Amino acid sequence: MEKLPMKQIGIWTGIVLVILGLIYLGLLAVMVISGSGFPPAEPFQTMFNVLILFTAVGMVFFWSALHQAAPAERKLFSQVSLVLIVIFATLTSINRYVALTVVRQSLSSGNTNGLQWFLPYCWPSIMLALEYLAWGFFFGLACIFLALVFTSGRLEQAIFWTLIARGSLSLLAVLGQMIGTNGLTFNFFTLAGVIGWGPGLTTAAFLMAVWFRRKAV
Repeated sequence: MEKLPMKQIGIWTGIVLVILGLIYLGLLAVMVISGSGFPPAEPFQTMFNVLILFTAVGMVFFWSALHQAAPAERKLFSQVSLVLIVIFATLTSINRYVALTVVRQSLSSGNTNGLQWFLPYCWPSIMLALEYLAWGFFFGLACIFLALVFTSGRLEQAIFWTLIARGSLSLLAVLGQMIGTNGLTFNFFTLAGVIGWGPGLTTAAFLMAVWFRRKAV
C-alpha cells in the first residue's frame, strides 16, 4: 500500500505531460495557420515560455517516479537519466524565465543594448544555445539511458525504441548547431529536434503512463 501513491504519481504526471504536449502541438498548429511565422510572435512566445516551464517541472516528477519504479538491476540507468533530466530542466527553465522577465521588461523599457544575446528565439544567442544544450544534449542522453530500463514485453519494447528514437533525434539537433547550422532555419537537424521534442515526447509519456498503470509499483 505504501507504494501505491508512487504509481499514481507516475500515471498522473504522465497524463499531464501528454496534455501539455498536445497543447504545445496545438499552439504550433495555430501559429502556422495564423501565419505568425518564426520566431513566434506574441502571445505565442509567452505561452510557449510558460508551457515549457511547467513541462520541465512535470518531467522532473515523472522521471523521479520512473526511477523509483525501475527494477533494482536497472536503477543505475534510471538514476543517471534522472540526473540528466534535472540538468535539462534547470537549463531550459533559465532560458524561459529570462525570456519572461529580463527580455520582456527590457523590450518594454526600450533598453535593448546587448539584448540579442538573451533572446530565446535568436541566433546567435546565449539563451538559444542553452536551450539546445538542454533539449538536445541532456534531454537526448536522458532518453537513451532511460530506454535501458525497459527491456521486456511488447509495451516495454515500444517504450525502448520510442526513447531511443527520441534521444537520437535530440542529439542530432544539437549536433547540427555544433557544426554550424542555424538553429532557427528549417533543415534536417531542426526537423529532427521538432519531431523528438514534440510528438516524440508526447508519445513516450503516453506509453510510460500506460506502463505505470499496468505495473504493480
